[in-house]
Amino acid sequence: MDRLQKQEALGIVAAQRDASDARRIRYRLTVKGLDLVPVLVEDDSLGARYEDTDAPPRIIRRMKEDRERFIAEVRERYSRREGK
Repeated sequence: MDRLQKQEALGIVAAQRDASDARRIRYRLTVKGLDLVPVLVEDDSLGARYEDTDAPPRIIRRMKEDRERFIAEVRERYSRREGK
């Protein structure tokens, strides 16, 4: 079982077929996943400090400069996207 399948089984993400290309699957955070955003930010920040990461440097910099604002922006974008 890969990481996304595990996260789906744990209720962190939900899989949906892409409306424009049914061969693709899109993963979205669930409410539980959204609650984990602070943990994910810390994990990415720590990883970037000690390891090479695929995360864009500007994103890592924003996480480090103002963690709370970054988390609030992620939640706001999610809410707008979900129409909440």
